[in-house]
Amino acid sequence: MLARRFNQFTLPSRRATLIVLACVVLLAGALLVWAAPTLLWAYNVQQAGALMERGLAWPEPRLSDSIPRQTDRAALDAALGHLAAATAWRPDDAHAHRMAGEVYLAQGEWRRAVEAYSQAHALAPDNPMIAWETGLAYDQLARAMEAAPRVSLMEQFAHGGVEAPGVLVRSLFCNDTGVASCYFGRTQYTLPFAETGEPQATLPVLFLHSPAQLKQRVMIPSDTPILDFVAGLDPVVHQSSDGATLRVLVEDAAGHATPVYERAVNHDLAARGWIRGDADLSRWAGQELTLVLETGAGPAGDTTDDWFGWGNIALTAPGASGVAISDLRADMQQAWHDGGFSWWTFQQRGKEARNAGRPDEAQAWFRRSDIMDMKIESR
Repeated sequence: MLARRFNQFTLPSRRATLIVLACVVLLAGALLVWAAPTLLWAYNVQQAGALMERGLAWPEPRLSDSIPRQTDRAALDAALGHLAAATAWRPDDAHAHRMAGEVYLAQGEWRRAVEAYSQAHALAPDNPMIAWETGLAYDQLARAMEAAPRVSLMEQFAHGGVEAPGVLVRSLFCNDTGVASCYFGRTQYTLPFAETGEPQATLPVLFLHSPAQLKQRVMIPSDTPILDFVAGLDPVVHQSSDGATLRVLVEDAAGHATPVYERAVNHDLAARGWIRGDADLSRWAGQELTLVLETGAGPAGDTTDDWFGWGNIALTAPGASGVAISDLRADMQQAWHDGGFSWWTFQQRGKEARNAGRPDEAQAWFRRSDIMDMKIESR
């Protein structure tokens, strides 16, 4: 009798205990799943911070516009790996992006610093420190691009070899030397920039009607291995051309061509204006090679009135191509305005530095105040 009553009592109690334990396990699992992203984000941010302390150093005294310098490349590369993991776990948090921007500043990777800080600024638009640092990254990139060496190739390509089919096309350059003369010439176009919102610019161009190639032997210096250029369509034929395919190729002694740039330009984009392009020739640095500019048919294969011109053809340093200085200045202005900074802010900082006997610092603040006062056409 007692045993029966004991079993009747204990069996339900055991069942209830198991149910409670199962609920606890499920709840713990749910809490772990909920907390895991935050915990993993915090772990990776902490690891990145420790590596950054080892891998970069700040000038003494550290000022608000100080730029860190790299002391341990391996440590900073490892820090970037942890920051990428942190961002993957919490993509909507600005902190990891901001830290990555700091690493790229230390490495002198100005473009990547701009990208990282811009992401941080977009996620935390009301944070004045992130806004200030974002503008500082834009400023560093703009100054680096202004100081970058640039070797024009316009005259060199003007005397290059033209390869074109023996088919007559309509152009302003046909002469008695033959059909090929219709495909090439020297002129200038006045166009806005298609993708950046910059105002109109009048630039000399090398007219190259599709389908044709312009070839020239070029020495690629080790410090300027990036080919930078713009391409545009004569406004006269904006309605009749369906666009073109722009290519840059490197041709070896056997005539084999390696493409290093290709972009299909449809009618709408061509009608909007100048198109920026660049090609990385770093693998051929220190060598002389045959560089080929090619204007091919548009998306529909129609070559009618493809009056495209190549302009501003030049070799420049890595990181110094493809972006307009005016765009960088406009983005820098916007970031600083978002942070509550103004012409007056920087003027005051400049006067304080001048009165304290720090002329170089004062000059930097006055330069920034001048930039904030500029009328720049932004995107």
